Amino acid sequence: GKVTIRRADGSPSGVIGAVHELPGVGMLVHAEKGWFVARPRSDGAAATPVDGPDTGWVLQMKVLPGSGVLIQGRNGWFLARTKDDKVAFTPIGDVEITERVYAMDDWPTGGVLIGADKGLFLARETNGNVTIAPVGGADVQISANQRQARDGGWRLQADDRAGHDMGIGTLPRSRAILDP
Repeated sequence: GKVTIRRADGSPSGVIGAVHELPGVGMLVHAEKGWFVARPRSDGAAATPVDGPDTGWVLQMKVLPGSGVLIQGRNGWFLARTKDDKVAFTPIGDVEITERVYAMDDWPTGGVLIGADKGLFLARETNGNVTIAPVGGADVQISANQRQARDGGWRLQADDRAGHDMGIGTLPRSRAILDP
């Protein structure tokens, strides 16, 4: 086979800082000159500008299952979703997580688990509203990583608030219920 790489029609100019799949639409692109959606075409791809918020530099993007794309920008948290083939951005409350988010991953019962300097948070949609809230009873500070374990549970590297290393532990899938 032959691979051909060419510039997409309408490509964003300037530095491209973040790219993530926008389910059912194409790729959501944050560039120096704003927000774009890249869509596949029979002859390649085309990128079109979309109105978006001033997020500042985009640090991370992650699909929030059933809702859209969760965006962590320097200027806050946002959700991008599509309606009638248009992209709409919504700010997510006044959440004070931190500047440093180590990892975001799907939570088995819905939502996205976020491991940050200030602890664990759960992003989820309830009745059409997306919230990010601290995980109840979790007085931990994530110091390295969180990832899904082989059994479907969660492996966490954490320190308690006093700075004592708690090592890596596993929260089995059967006990993976958090209520922020």
